Amino acid sequence: PAADHRVDLYAVGLLAYELLTGKSPFSGNSPQATLAAQLTHMPPSPHDVVADVPAPLSAIIMQCLEKQAS
Repeated sequence: PAADHRVDLYAVGLLAYELLTGKSPFSGNSPQATLAAQLTHMPPSPHDVVADVPAPLSAIIMQCLEKQAS
């Protein structure tokens, strides 16, 4: 019930990351490890994974994936 537009921004960040890098931003050896990574780690910047991704676009995607909703 507390979900708002920020959930959609996070989802756009996830989708953009995967589309541009071909990789999931969060992964683990099990579903629990993947969830833990999603809650505690920031993925490498898309620009660091694929050099062709423009740095400003990469920064926007990383902002969408921020852990702090604010």
